[in-house]
Amino acid sequence: MKTLLLNTFLFINIAVVSSTTLAGSVSNAKITQIYCGYYDGANMCSIYFDKALSDSPTCHTKSRKRMQIKTDDDTGKAILSLALTAYSTQNIVDAGGKNTCTVWPDTEDMNVITIKH
Repeated sequence: MKTLLLNTFLFINIAVVSSTTLAGSVSNAKITQIYCGYYDGANMCSIYFDKALSDSPTCHTKSRKRMQIKTDDDTGKAILSLALTAYSTQNIVDAGGKNTCTVWPDTEDMNVITIKH
C-alpha cells in the first residue's frame, strides 16, 4: 500500500512539473506581421501569427499571436530570415517558444520556426 501511495504521489508531482514547463507553439499558421527595432536597448523583432499560441508560459501576458526574437546573433538572424521568407511567400509555418520572456518581458521568446509547403 505504501508503494502504491508513493508511486501515485511521484506520478502526480512529475505530471504537474511537466505541465508547467511547456513552451508555447503554433502550428500551420501564417505570419501576418513582422516588426524589428531597438527597443529599450534590445535588438529584437516581433513576429505575429494568424493563430494564437498554445501552452504559452505565464510571463506571456500580451498578444498570444506574437513571439519575440533577438537579432544580435546568428540564430536570431536565421529565424528572422525564415520568418521573412514565410511572410513574403505566404507559406504556413510551425513555431515553438523557449518558455521564457527575456527578449521582451511580456512575450515569449521564439526558439524554432519551420516553413511548410
